[in-house]
Amino acid sequence: MMTDRPPRLLLANHHTSALPALEPLLLERGYAVETTRHLIETVARIAAQPPDVVVFQPLTNNVDGFEIRHVLESGGEERDHPILLVLPEPPLDTALAISRLGPFDDFVALPCPLDALLARVDLLIARSRRCRELSRAARTRERDSVTDFKTGLWNDRFFFQRLGEEVARSRRHHLAAALVLLDIDHFKAINDQFDHLFGDFVLFSFAKKLRTVVRQIDIPARLGGDEFGLLLPNTDLEEAALLATRLKAVVAASPFEKDSQRTVITLSMGIDALQGDEAVEPDQFLRRADAALFEAKRRGRNRICLWPEIAPPPTAARADDGPGAGAAAPAN
Repeated sequence: MMTDRPPRLLLANHHTSALPALEPLLLERGYAVETTRHLIETVARIAAQPPDVVVFQPLTNNVDGFEIRHVLESGGEERDHPILLVLPEPPLDTALAISRLGPFDDFVALPCPLDALLARVDLLIARSRRCRELSRAARTRERDSVTDFKTGLWNDRFFFQRLGEEVARSRRHHLAAALVLLDIDHFKAINDQFDHLFGDFVLFSFAKKLRTVVRQIDIPARLGGDEFGLLLPNTDLEEAALLATRLKAVVAASPFEKDSQRTVITLSMGIDALQGDEAVEPDQFLRRADAALFEAKRRGRNRICLWPEIAPPPTAARADDGPGAGAAAPAN
């Protein structure tokens, strides 16, 4: 069994009689073995570093009793380490109760041949490792489904889902929330002057710079092409403008260079913010930030535009309108 680390086994013997002589044979197989002798020690060891398998001989064989239940529940609902119960020859009702403990648990009744007991341990180790591999693969697939493959940022699917959640949270708890939409100016010219591989390098490198200015709670995303979004929970308009200014400075501080190819970029950004007391829907919030981005481009690019600067008077405003409505945005 080749793994990045040896399987860890915990031999938890709370009984007055010794377990079968497992430890030397397990060590020969390359397993890392620890031992505990009472309930408090066992629960503490599992909490500190969950093993791959627990071989557990309780003081009593009362499956519904405190001791066995406490060990079984020590990993919480997410417990993924199987527990092999070692019990004296149990009556039928005890065996039936044990069979309901969970899909990754097993038990043996003593006396039991040592090779049969070792085979049970090997099987549980294999099942535990396989389940963890499947769990990691599922988490990877889930992460990939919401991650932009060129930049490693969140993708548009995840971004728009979180946009709706943050708008609802802002309204429900009367919290500020800001939205920044931004484009890399004249990005098409970079692809035309160099090639798409260098263009992808610029996107990836820009994403790295973007991560240096955002907080852990922020949601940076690539929405498509050279357009990016930045959702900022608990952030007002002034704070969002300061972050956007820092981002422009970080981008301007150094060129993008790879394999003797070199370019500099500038950004156009549109920003809007909610104060938690506005009846604004997510699509309206998005349109307002997009209108501000349109205006930043119209004014010559390489600048930040705030929605309140260009918003029409309240009596004249329409929810689905904004500056530039119906007009084509300046090309990148």
